[in-house]
Amino acid sequence: MLALHVVLADTDYYAVLGLKKGASEQEIKRAYRKLSLQFHPDKNPGNKEAEKRMQEITNANDILGDPEKRKIYDQHGEEGLKQHQANGGRQQNPFDIFSMFGFGGGGQSQEARTPDVTLPLHVTLKDLYLGRVTEVHYVRHVLCERHADCTTTNGCGDCSGPGQRVVTRQLGPGFVQRMEQADPKCISQGKCWKNNCKHCKSITSPEEINLMVDIPKGANDGERITFDGVTDEKIGHHTGNLVLVITTNPHKLFKRVGDNLHMEWTVSLHDALVGFTRTFEHIDGRVVTVTRDVVTRPDEYHTVPGEGMPRKSGGKGNLIIHYTIDFPPSLTQSQKDQIRKILG
Repeated sequence: MLALHVVLADTDYYAVLGLKKGASEQEIKRAYRKLSLQFHPDKNPGNKEAEKRMQEITNANDILGDPEKRKIYDQHGEEGLKQHQANGGRQQNPFDIFSMFGFGGGGQSQEARTPDVTLPLHVTLKDLYLGRVTEVHYVRHVLCERHADCTTTNGCGDCSGPGQRVVTRQLGPGFVQRMEQADPKCISQGKCWKNNCKHCKSITSPEEINLMVDIPKGANDGERITFDGVTDEKIGHHTGNLVLVITTNPHKLFKRVGDNLHMEWTVSLHDALVGFTRTFEHIDGRVVTVTRDVVTRPDEYHTVPGEGMPRKSGGKGNLIIHYTIDFPPSLTQSQKDQIRKILG
């Protein structure tokens, strides 16, 4: 667990690249390539402003293009990155010393996080058969960009976490009791709200972010796709995860069971007895031909190898056809006589 103080970043690396927080890896790469072409020193010889801008762009890409650094920056800001680098990249909790002696306090605020959000991602069977990259729009609440102007560290030494203050009481010589009390002014370790802040009309506001979702070929119903740190923001909290659960819409012809596809076919009594050749359009638009030259019995199952769902490991499952025989409602005497003659 990373136990770093939550401090507003001095530099908005997303803004440097012209992006919003929550931008995809592809968007970061595209923005960096575009800006680096524009401000590269080779295209701006002797231009000190362009050189400075290029350094900012490169630094922003170094942070946001590295998953670990980006996660630390998103949760703890630029100061968190500096502390992480000062620790040599080690993940440690400076408040563990209190928990060793049963004091509690500081550690809890570092673990607090906004709730994860789980939503269904409705897809078609075709999406799962072919694979698909799609865009999902998600609205979350983000902190006011100037919320740090509403906070102070003066007189907040006892603040231990969101809404909590640590109170120390002397019980006797050598005996000290530390207790946590509710205090809405406390934000995080050593930080609290200023009185009568005028910058923020509302501490949070809605923001729509666009997420690129890669649905792999052969994905299963109920599979979960997680986006780290993109739910609501809250002072003194890590940002929760957005979890999308693949939910398959019904298909008019096929039903999926594991890696296999099932379908229902009704054939005439004539075709059931003498055989038949029929075609159907598969999920990917191919026309598949099924030929039977044997007697087809009622409720019989026929397996067509390799025409099921794609497997992530390679290959495909099978197509299983369930047959229903369409018997004629009645027969004439002549038809009966002919059937007796043919079948003995």
